[in-house]
Amino acid sequence: MELGKLQLEVEFRLDLEDFLETIRTRESRSRKLTRLILMTIGTTLVAVLLATPFLMRDVPGFLAAFLLGVLPLAVLMVILPWYYKPDRFYRSYYGTFVFNNCRTEVAEEGIRVSTDSTESMLLWKGLSGYAETKTQLVLTAGMVQYIFPKRLIEQSVFAELVALVKTKTRPTNK
Repeated sequence: MELGKLQLEVEFRLDLEDFLETIRTRESRSRKLTRLILMTIGTTLVAVLLATPFLMRDVPGFLAAFLLGVLPLAVLMVILPWYYKPDRFYRSYYGTFVFNNCRTEVAEEGIRVSTDSTESMLLWKGLSGYAETKTQLVLTAGMVQYIFPKRLIEQSVFAELVALVKTKTRPTNK
């Protein structure tokens, strides 16, 4: 398949940090907020549990039931959200990925991304959008993301790439 006149050519090698940055920026705000809410509720429950023995001296049966029922829930709501940080999980899961040297050709009709072992082509109309952050440009086509890190591409070439992408596709809604 021919993509038309070549407009730009970029060669770079992604690393794990570039990949994780893309995942972090794509994580929904609701997931971050859910962890924060669980930790706040759990901390409040732990504070109440610690204060309960001082406030209720004459109801030991209720206190025992309260501590046995609510304490595990409170600990789970504090410890699990604190321990489960997506970045920690992603780093261990994706740490074994191999990032090959990537050659990207940007043409009138689309882009071609090739490595030593693979090649993929995508037309501009197949892209569902793009997102630009402080550190990278990410083109999205369904579940596939093409990552262009700013630090690995010459600034004038990167600016030209961003301008071209803005004319060919639309921004991704966050």
